Amino acid sequence: MELSLKKVKKTIAEKGYLKLKNISHLTSVKKLEEKVLNRLNKPLYINRPKRMSNNLYIAKAVKGPQINLPHYLHKKILNKGYGHYKNYTNSITFNQPLLNFKECHSLVFNEKVMKYASIILGKPAKLGFVALSCLMDNKLPKNDINYLHTDDISNSKVVEKNRLVKFTIPISTNAKYHNEYHHLPISKLKLKNKIKQYSDLNEIPKILKNKIVSPKIKNVDGMFFDPDNFFHLAAKPKKKIRIILYVVYIKEGNYLVKKAKNLKIKKKEFLKLPNHFKQFAKFLKKV
Repeated sequence: MELSLKKVKKTIAEKGYLKLKNISHLTSVKKLEEKVLNRLNKPLYINRPKRMSNNLYIAKAVKGPQINLPHYLHKKILNKGYGHYKNYTNSITFNQPLLNFKECHSLVFNEKVMKYASIILGKPAKLGFVALSCLMDNKLPKNDINYLHTDDISNSKVVEKNRLVKFTIPISTNAKYHNEYHHLPISKLKLKNKIKQYSDLNEIPKILKNKIVSPKIKNVDGMFFDPDNFFHLAAKPKKKIRIILYVVYIKEGNYLVKKAKNLKIKKKEFLKLPNHFKQFAKFLKKV
């Protein structure tokens, strides 16, 4: 059933998230999952991750943005394979997913998702970023994404031209439903600093903790969320690796345009796209 324009905009504005059902086929997701699992042991495709440890950083640093951590995982550890390096880092991302994982094209260039992204942003959506991420099952301490946070860590209103919306698709098919994403459906501006950035669930007022939702998502579904204005977290995996595809939608003029220009796609694949998707992916580097 199609959602009305009014309902889409209202839901995102008031709750900060929106679930979309049946946006893909399970076979497409499984093909991407298979390739990801195959390349976990091929460091050539992996961005060098940050090293995590129980005694490498002070607790405050671990809870803060991971990008600020100074230590990277040594290549010798990465070269020993997933079974070894998963005990030294909480997550990895693959470099240039549109270039190295053609299987994600049908998920990124999706008519239904792009339509709703444009409705949410109020203007034709542009592709701002794509991340193919794996969260590790290990005994390491939690880090930034495992605590309640907003991506824009200030409590001020986001400048309109820099508004964005993220879309997430669960790629791991080891469960029928995925509900590891936790979201507080109250705008940070209404909270008036009642929650500090990178708070544990046990550190926030009980009345707010009780309002947190964990939407159930199938592999053929996806979910929009506003990462700048609503607190959210991703729970650490307990038993198996978790694979997630993130797509960031922006408007022209957004600060992420510079980042989008570093995202690569094969020129021959770009030329196959319909014109409206070429406009959607206009900032990408064609190689």
